[in-house]
Amino acid sequence: MGRKHLKAGQCFLICFAGVVIILLSGCATFQGIKGKLAAREYINRSSELVAAGDYQAAIEENQRVLSMGVEGVPKDRAAFNIALIYASNKNPRKDYRKSLRYFKTIVEDYPESPLREQAETWADVMSALQKATVRSKGNNNGENPSNEQITSNLHLLQSQKLFSEGKYQEVLDENSVLLEMPGKSLFRDRALFNMGLVYAHHDNPDKDYAKSLSYFTQLINEYPESPLAVQAAIWQNVLNIIEKAKQVDIEIEQKKKELSR
Repeated sequence: MGRKHLKAGQCFLICFAGVVIILLSGCATFQGIKGKLAAREYINRSSELVAAGDYQAAIEENQRVLSMGVEGVPKDRAAFNIALIYASNKNPRKDYRKSLRYFKTIVEDYPESPLREQAETWADVMSALQKATVRSKGNNNGENPSNEQITSNLHLLQSQKLFSEGKYQEVLDENSVLLEMPGKSLFRDRALFNMGLVYAHHDNPDKDYAKSLSYFTQLINEYPESPLAVQAAIWQNVLNIIEKAKQVDIEIEQKKKELSR
């Protein structure tokens, strides 16, 4: 009889423990869902605040996401938002140093994030702009880089990344954007040089020496004072020699055909 009571007690304890585990698991799941919904609400609210020009409040909303202890909340997105806010020219408290720090946070703390590549590119841009700002202050200029300068930097860095990956058409697209920007783009000479290189590159399936030559020539004519003009002139000479050699080969082939008649 005592053994039956003992077994019944053990069964009760086991069942009770199972119920507790299930309840705790359910609570954890519920808390996770609740946390994700709250994080989404904070991020959506931050977007509304940015649109309204309340940048500090927008930063605070994203910081609430970063401080959450729930797994699975989009902390990478929150950090990215904060970085962009600190980089914005419209933000009266713009701070490239803080922006750079948050972009680096994404790269270092969230390596699997889909925002990682963008964050890496932006980190390079912010680093360059931070140095440029320091130099401008040293020259008593006092002017901060404009949105156009930031955008130009971004396209340029992205094109360099694509070039290293062999994505030549995408490199052309990025540099074409720089050429089409209103006014004199900060890196227009660099864009022309890049496009010349792409069309001259031996691994480019759409290699075209004539187009390459045209971009290098345009660079020399429009930006004779550019530090890239000297390199462009060298390329111009090389490509002219290649084009002349091709013409000679064509003429030789034509003469061979005439003689064989």
